[in-house]
Amino acid sequence: NAAQVRYGEHYAGRAARLDGWIAWDPTGRAWLSGDDVDALRALLSRVKPGHLELPAVSQPTPQWSAAEHMNKVETLREAIANGTCFQGNLAIPFRASWLGGRHSSADLALFMRLRELSPAPYAAFWRQPGNAVYSGRSICSHSPECFLQGDGTALRSEPIKGTRRRIAGSDEAVISELLASHKDRAELAMIVDLVRNDLGRIAQVGSVQVAAQPSVMSLDYIHHTYYRVDAKPQSNTGIREWLAASFPPGSITGAPKIEVMNLLQDLEGEERGPYCGCFGWIGQRSCALAVAIRTMYVQDNCVHFSAGGGIVADSDPLAEWNEVLTKADRMLAALTAAR
Repeated sequence: NAAQVRYGEHYAGRAARLDGWIAWDPTGRAWLSGDDVDALRALLSRVKPGHLELPAVSQPTPQWSAAEHMNKVETLREAIANGTCFQGNLAIPFRASWLGGRHSSADLALFMRLRELSPAPYAAFWRQPGNAVYSGRSICSHSPECFLQGDGTALRSEPIKGTRRRIAGSDEAVISELLASHKDRAELAMIVDLVRNDLGRIAQVGSVQVAAQPSVMSLDYIHHTYYRVDAKPQSNTGIREWLAASFPPGSITGAPKIEVMNLLQDLEGEERGPYCGCFGWIGQRSCALAVAIRTMYVQDNCVHFSAGGGIVADSDPLAEWNEVLTKADRMLAALTAAR
């Protein structure tokens, strides 16, 4: 249909066979693999935190004001009241410019600064060469969210919904308030139902299971709630079918997906780029993919990133603006440190 045609051209992914790689485990230990481990080890010695200098950037600015964001939230709430959608994840783009140019490792320095300021379960850095369509860009992500992980026997997804800023000495009280919030529980429940339905399209009958209670993820500056959704894939399905059923992630679109994506495109006014896609590795019947939130990209002389939040019927527009700023906190801090 028209909606599928409209978005189909934007869903082309990029994959690369890796001749060598460096990965870090949760303790910070580096693992190297490839044909030339010595070269990788030499590279590793140059990318330790503090070894690369960030050039100065301009003050990062959102592309619309708090008042404009609250008006967009109200537009989504009206769409929900009219039955157009049940929830939409509205994102604000931010921009900053390098001052006086940037050196060749500025993008890598930015990624290392993000890892230093805000360790996350999933993080990645990569450079994309330019082509006839756009100039080359570098992507830095420090995502907390698992999109899809597993193999031919078991898959899992862990959609995140519900956010609170950490307050020193008040973690227990803040988490209790988050878990007790009817608005956040409803926001999470709707997306979990969407993810369960997505996985059900490729799962064995009766195999999709949702955890009895939401879990709390506490990062260094933020608390999130999420659910784990498990499924056993059908034997005649593989990575192509899994992605066709579940991409894009429900947590960063809304419900129903196609309808709300059209609405969000009009409200946001531009493509999201790498933000809210996914990254990781795939095999024919295996994958480990993260949702590309908390993601920045460097292109030409600009740094781009976005932050967003799920809008439901009882969303408070001012609270939604503050949630966006909370999620953008460490990306803003990384660039502020550069200044």
